[in-house]
Amino acid sequence: MRLAVATVVLLGVFAVPGPARANRCDWVEPVFGVKPPDLLIEHSYCVEGETGRFEPARVIATFENGSMPRIFWGGRLPDNAAVFYAVGQDGRLMWARQTGGNGALGPMREVGSGFGDWGRYPTLMSAGKGHLFAVNEWGNLVRWVHSGWLTGADEWGSEPLDLGPACKMGTTVFASALIPGPGKAVVVQGLTYSLCRWDGRTQTMSVLPEGVMSATAAPAPGVAFALLAPSGQLKRMVLHARQPDLPIWRIDDGADATYARVFAGNAFMPGEEKDLHKYEWQWSFYDGKAYLQA
Repeated sequence: MRLAVATVVLLGVFAVPGPARANRCDWVEPVFGVKPPDLLIEHSYCVEGETGRFEPARVIATFENGSMPRIFWGGRLPDNAAVFYAVGQDGRLMWARQTGGNGALGPMREVGSGFGDWGRYPTLMSAGKGHLFAVNEWGNLVRWVHSGWLTGADEWGSEPLDLGPACKMGTTVFASALIPGPGKAVVVQGLTYSLCRWDGRTQTMSVLPEGVMSATAAPAPGVAFALLAPSGQLKRMVLHARQPDLPIWRIDDGADATYARVFAGNAFMPGEEKDLHKYEWQWSFYDGKAYLQA
């Protein structure tokens, strides 16, 4: 898994300095796109008052010889840099963080080798702050706590926690052992976000727009991102909770860029160390019932 930092124009995506971008925003919704075979791109959304815009895309990492691992967001550091985890083709779990003013991804280091082959988990994600989740071979949701997530130290909390049956259908985009209400995870099933209950059953919670794919967890209240099928164009979605039945997501804005996969991080206010929102991603609109925001 060899990584090289991109500093030139490549496939229509260009690098721009980091701090100058963030200082103009009331808050930033971090968004990351994957372009096979070798590009990881930051394409975040800037909110200014009642309006917003996609920031210029910037390549933050290239992987040699098409060796891009399964990569996902892992948390935000006090300097607003993002932490990432990745699973290589050899099953090793790797940690890396953005460095410097240009947001480039620093060296990857192996963590979690004591837990065996991470590649055996088809679903692996992070809720931030070192909390990793996967669905194991028995169909249960499992949580690890990487206490060294801030620095990449290979330090872990207690043994993995088995949270019981995972929902058998769909792609899990967020999970937690601490969320309120009857659920433990959020699953994308077709064109819905569903709540994975403690008994392993799903409960439909909101409806996605027609024709989207690769929907993300929500980085801010009532906000998520997805790709428009089949083009892969990046879209920002907002939640309309005032519906007679289920909340419905609508496409709010689009970027002039296409990706094979997209994922998001937690929103932040430039210059502020604390997270912008006190609640966890999807629970900006789920409270164990149907809505949190009207």
